[in-house]
Amino acid sequence: MGDYEIPPSVYGTTQAFAIIDGAALAARSNERNAVKTLVDAVFDRELPGVRCGNPLRRRIIEAEWQFRTGLKTPITEQTLADVANEVTKSAQAPPWARTTVEELHFLRTVLRDELPRFIGVRDSGRELSEKMSPVEVLFVIITLGRAMVLEPDDFRDGPEAYVSRVRKRQLTPSPSGAVLRGRVMLQATVSLVNGDGFEDQHTLAATSAQRFLDQLGFPK
Repeated sequence: MGDYEIPPSVYGTTQAFAIIDGAALAARSNERNAVKTLVDAVFDRELPGVRCGNPLRRRIIEAEWQFRTGLKTPITEQTLADVANEVTKSAQAPPWARTTVEELHFLRTVLRDELPRFIGVRDSGRELSEKMSPVEVLFVIITLGRAMVLEPDDFRDGPEAYVSRVRKRQLTPSPSGAVLRGRVMLQATVSLVNGDGFEDQHTLAATSAQRFLDQLGFPK
């Protein structure tokens, strides 16, 4: 386990975010065990069916370790958008499932409110950098993919329309005052996909995931 604590006053989706953010703080030590704990925290809460020892976990742990020790450069939003779109096209996903830099940046901006020590930690300052670590890339793409599965109607007009639609929602406060934040937290943590499809390395899910990591330059 990494050297971090679970906040005692949170639960459910909030606790899942708190665990990941706590692990991100501990991983700033750049100790290999703390880095592994951060990656495990993301998998255990987002894709629990991708078990310890799975090649996907191993590759992301190694990529994150190389990133934090200066052996791997950060991944930009443009690179992530290009690779994600190529992989989804190869997997014959519908055209509306593509993404853009604007959509990724918007999503990361919302997530940063809940995960300030995990999202956008590459550069200091108030502005969110376009640069991401390997494990942040994983988290962002899982969050976006799950949102598309849970509420496909929000995305059917493409990413530009989606961002415009959600920005309008931000201008209309909900009774709780946090509609957008709550929606993203729910979408990012609901156990919709248990990850079993990634255990057999010959499934479409597993081969697409491996292709995704290959094109991002993750070590094998």
